[in-house]
Amino acid sequence: MREWIRSHLTYANVMATMAVFLVLGSGTALASYVISSNSQVGPNTISGHHVSGGAHPNLIAGSVGSKDVADNGLTGGDIKEGTLTNGQVRDFSRSIAAAGAGPPPRDMLTFKGLTLSSLGFIGQNPLELGCILQATTTDAGRIDSSLIDHETNRNTEAFSNSDATPVDHKQLAIAFGGGSRLVGQFVFHDKATGRTLTGTYSVDVLGGSDDINSQGCTWQGTVTAAG
Repeated sequence: MREWIRSHLTYANVMATMAVFLVLGSGTALASYVISSNSQVGPNTISGHHVSGGAHPNLIAGSVGSKDVADNGLTGGDIKEGTLTNGQVRDFSRSIAAAGAGPPPRDMLTFKGLTLSSLGFIGQNPLELGCILQATTTDAGRIDSSLIDHETNRNTEAFSNSDATPVDHKQLAIAFGGGSRLVGQFVFHDKATGRTLTGTYSVDVLGGSDDINSQGCTWQGTVTAAG
């Protein structure tokens, strides 16, 4: 009998026997320590509930929460906009100091076929800061823009016109010089999707009018989609 046992005593048999005793003895002891570090799990190994082929979900349904997702980690195609309370509304904003002005334009918002960009620049005659709001779309349609309010004693302009789209960095508004401010609105009729985007915005040149080093640009606004 001893010879038979000795001849069948292998590493695999011993480990299997130990596993049985651990499970029977403590129930959860083995399960708690099978994996003790991240390095013991290969890449692309653990599945969520969106699986394909022969894989099966390993995550407990409803167990992934806010703490498991990095701040601002879900964007674009990862979010179904229709499930959001404000899925049809987007805010945008940006601020820069005069020292940070200059091309290229910076995109502030891309929303349902329309991109809004900001551009700050230094004018030379006279020396002053300029702040521009621009719109870009590759979809066919029309964009209408109009002025709501502005500083009448400043070199500030909101374009009140209508352009066929597509447009590439169409200028919606320009504010010049410290203390300047304008408020405007636009409507984008997207023929490709049948959707209408309505936006309101303000463009401000902060700081004193006689010291360009103290000046800065601020853009902010809201875009609402219908359809």
